[in-house]
Parts: sequence; structure tokens; C-alpha cells
Amino acid sequence: MSIYSFLTFAPYRAIILYRISHFLWNKNLLHLATLVARFCRNSTGIEIHPAAIIGERFLINHGVGIVIGPGVSIGDGVTILQDVTIGLKAPWDSNDVGFPTIENNVYICAGAKLLGDIRIGEGSIIGANSVVTSNVEPNSLVVGIPGKVTKKLLDK
Repeated sequence: MSIYSFLTFAPYRAIILYRISHFLWNKNLLHLATLVARFCRNSTGIEIHPAAIIGERFLINHGVGIVIGPGVSIGDGVTILQDVTIGLKAPWDSNDVGFPTIENNVYICAGAKLLGDIRIGEGSIIGANSVVTSNVEPNSLVVGIPGKVTKKLLDK
């Protein structure tokens, strides 16, 4: 992509700034990494913690309101739409200490919330405004509050 894309397409800018902040975080430059992440949040409306692990071919579409917590692990080829939250279920609950793991090629629709120590299986689709607090098998369609598997998708 060009410098024009970096300057005008906020989701692309957020991914580049995340990669920079993640690099700094891994080099133990925590304050600088956090500063880059805060700049990203303020300039794009997308908050990705520098400690999150995000794979290749990660796509954010209409990114305002996205929050990705520090222990989140996201695989390759994942697409996320606006207003998605991926993080802890209850930070005050000492039993809930894990963050979600999202496997490869998952599509997360607008407004979805993925909370707690859960695993989203490869090739799954999380429906709009779903609240997912339990594991999702690969190639599943999840909708509702709480999120329930409504359909098994064909293996690709």
C-alpha cells in the first residue's frame, strides 16, 4: 500500500501502528510501545494492546470502536468489523484470567464481544452483536446473546 493509504485509511494505519508498538513491546520498550498504541487509539478509534499477538493477513473493516486486549491471540486471515471487543470477561474475578484465542480465517461481525478464556475455532463466523463466552468449534456460525452455534459450516 502507498503512503496515501497509510494517511487516509484508518484501519490500515492502526495495523501498521500496532505492528510498531508490538515490536517495541517485545524489545521491552514498554512506555514507548504504549505511547504508540495510545496515539493509534486517539487517531483511529481502534485500540489494540501492544502485547496482543496478531497473525498475517489481518483485516479491520470500518474499524471504529474495536478493542483488543493484551492477552489476545489472533491467527492468520482474520477479519474484524466495527465495534468488536476481544478481552477479559470479568477483570475483578480472579477465576477469569484468560483472554480469547482466535484461530485462522475467522470472520467477526459488527458489535460482537468475545470475552474470557475461550477459543474460536478455525473458519468460524461470529454474528453481529453476539456475545461469546464459551469455546466455538471450527467452521461454526455463532449468533445471539449468549452466543450459540446455530450452524456448522462446510469445511473448506
